Amino acid sequence: MEKYKVSSAFFEKLYEWAYNMSYSTIMDENFMTLMPALIRKWWEDEPTDNHEKNNRLIALTFWFEGVEIFEKEN
Repeated sequence: MEKYKVSSAFFEKLYEWAYNMSYSTIMDENFMTLMPALIRKWWEDEPTDNHEKNNRLIALTFWFEGVEIFEKEN
């Protein structure tokens, strides 16, 4: 899977979200309810097709598992 280039604001929200999550179970009810609006928009609203939406959700779960899937835009 290719790395996604994301803004600094996205990274900040990603780490804030991770801090607020329970690390015991990634895909529990908290995964969606605690998702910041900026990340939800990136995942749900920006892609125009379901395949890309799925890839972005997979990228988020990979990141929570420690895979470096995101890089900051310059």
